[in-house]
Amino acid sequence: MNHPRDYSYYEAHAADVNLDDITSSEHNKQILQWLRDGYGVPSIDRYRSINVGGRWCDDFAIREGDDLGWLAYFIGRSKSLRKLRIRGFSEFDDEEGWICTPEDEREEQRMVHALSGAIARNRSIQGISVDNLSNDGFAALAGALVNLNLTQLERFYCYSSRNSDPLIDCATLGNLLESGVWNLKELSLSHSNISDTGVAALANGLRSIGSSLEELDLIYNSIGSEGLSTLAAALANCTNIKRLDLNGNDFSMAAAGLRSLSNWLQTAALTLDKLCLIDCDITDEGLQVLAEGAMDNCKSIDLSENRNITASGWR
Repeated sequence: MNHPRDYSYYEAHAADVNLDDITSSEHNKQILQWLRDGYGVPSIDRYRSINVGGRWCDDFAIREGDDLGWLAYFIGRSKSLRKLRIRGFSEFDDEEGWICTPEDEREEQRMVHALSGAIARNRSIQGISVDNLSNDGFAALAGALVNLNLTQLERFYCYSSRNSDPLIDCATLGNLLESGVWNLKELSLSHSNISDTGVAALANGLRSIGSSLEELDLIYNSIGSEGLSTLAAALANCTNIKRLDLNGNDFSMAAAGLRSLSNWLQTAALTLDKLCLIDCDITDEGLQVLAEGAMDNCKSIDLSENRNITASGWR
């Protein structure tokens, strides 16, 4: 993997660069060709989305022979790319779990640095997805994004199956949301173990994006009663939200938090289409306080897999 050169170099040589010389495979060559031309690869033409990451990435898997500078250049100048998915370099071992070697971490940092510059120049990307980046990799990406005026960005997703605490830098992301440079419609931080502390760090950011937000996904994030109360208060300005996913958080002792959620649902300006509370260990008491707000202010609520709710609780 070659180190990026000065931007003027790419501008001067873009018309005559041989794609075979800057890619490790025919598949990666086709992706660069699509980024350059904006068409020609049916699988990308349909969704205008590419995945970039380590050797386990199922799209542009970065290997020896791939030039990160050229990849970043073509992403930055693309007018057709709508979604960029950035995947980490970790590998999964059945015995040791997620492994990221020092060399993998260095390559991941180089990738993040190159892609941050590409995103800064691009004006067509509407969605960014981050999968299984190391903590340092995510922090570097989020830190770079804070300084970018990405007004066209509508969707930001972060997912991780790594075991770490937490999996994203919520303070940095909260500052990013609070900066006002994004008008997000969808925010997903699923399986990121942000906990109540992470919700508190995100709160001001959620207040700031306010009415633009339509979907929020916080499933399996170790959120409890305090975090739920904080979240309900932070969503006060999100009057256009249509879907809220909180599956897999532990609300077994969250009557106070569910009361806050119920009060939020009763906000006159809000009509939620879908509230997902699957597998949250909600009890009869929690269901009772939630029902007061959900009955007339939520079109659909999914409470499946809440095995602590008894027959009397459902009445």
